[in-house]
Amino acid sequence: MDVSARLAEMGISRYEAHVEVVLRDINTDKMHRLSETKLPVPSLVGPLFDQLDTPLSAASPPGLHTSGEVKALQGLLQTFGYFSGAVDGSYSTSTKDAVAAFQKYAKITPPDGIANGQTKRALLRRRFDLNADPPADVQAADGAAAFTPPFTPGQTVTYRVGASPGYLPRAKVLTEVAAMMAQWANATHLHFVRLREGHRGVADLSISWSELREGNALFFDGPGGKLAHNLGGEIVLDSAERWVLRGELPEILRDAKLGASSFGLSAVVLHEVGHALGLVHSPDPSAVMFAFYDPTKLTLAQGDLTAARKLYGPSPPPPTHLDNQSYVQQCLAPTLTNGLKALCAERPTAPVEWLALWLQSHNPNRPVAP
Repeated sequence: MDVSARLAEMGISRYEAHVEVVLRDINTDKMHRLSETKLPVPSLVGPLFDQLDTPLSAASPPGLHTSGEVKALQGLLQTFGYFSGAVDGSYSTSTKDAVAAFQKYAKITPPDGIANGQTKRALLRRRFDLNADPPADVQAADGAAAFTPPFTPGQTVTYRVGASPGYLPRAKVLTEVAAMMAQWANATHLHFVRLREGHRGVADLSISWSELREGNALFFDGPGGKLAHNLGGEIVLDSAERWVLRGELPEILRDAKLGASSFGLSAVVLHEVGHALGLVHSPDPSAVMFAFYDPTKLTLAQGDLTAARKLYGPSPPPPTHLDNQSYVQQCLAPTLTNGLKALCAERPTAPVEWLALWLQSHNPNRPVAP
């Protein structure tokens, strides 16, 4: 139960409050304690930090409020990959070190391990997802994952877009998703093909919408705590949020109230596809793969390109001379193969015309005569 407003009126932290539930039997009019029943015990929920500008450190005064806020702090640091100790409300050395590590990632200076107001606000800042931020040694590797990538260079990656929110025009949703896929395709030696609507085949990647309240560590701190979830090529966007297309971005950027409750589809999809390809959060604030949500990041930065190419290599260049055999082997054959795969996936009513248009739009740069 959320009784934040009432507690605020009383000047009490939820960490200092206790819920006692007594039930009345309508048949016998007898009173019973909740412990005498099989009903679940309710818990108080609300903002993680009641006093944002009050620093937390080993020197904080002891008490239920401090212990509760330190537990909340430790829980967030654990979710984001900085803390592996016990969530016990004690501001230990490991807690201080975890705070300092997060401060370095969030570019908070000095990284002194004291959870001040700036640090708390950064912990509550809107993120693309709740994926753990990488340790310092992985961050130094240009954001490339320290594990085997899920795909192989040159592979054609199929994807499916599930039912989208009814207030978004379906055709525009598919267009925006395709544009974000194309950025990763142009940056790497990978090809992306969307499976047609109703296709029963298994896609390598899927994008769908579902409510993400469960497991959302930031749920009670406003919209946008967890915009998406990504696991094993399945990208799930939070259906409880309001999503906007690129044409609406200027409006939400002008209107602070609207911008606080609306989220750009393209920016989130671009980021989450990066995770699906094996990239972790980047330490570079200009990168698409930086952990914090930014609706204006619609183009891969140099750090994103470097990380993706480390896993899959760059998109192969076209031949530079008129060698018919090389052109067929290196350009025409792979393009035609991908076009036929796309044709089989889409199954249009006019296959010849559809393939002709597809080849025209995906035509590799023809070699230039010396």
